[in-house]
Amino acid sequence: MNAEILHSGFDGLKFTLQTDIPPKLRAELASAKAHSKKPTAIAWLILDLSL
Repeated sequence: MNAEILHSGFDGLKFTLQTDIPPKLRAELASAKAHSKKPTAIAWLILDLSL
């Protein structure tokens, strides 16, 4: 396989994902978002995406 690097680094990344978010995951995401808005917060979010 031959590959050519066209750009290295990120100037920005935008993508759209459409899915159903279960209530439990929605609550976890909301909690992580609220926590991350604190001035000195470090937010860890671990997602189990196994089916």
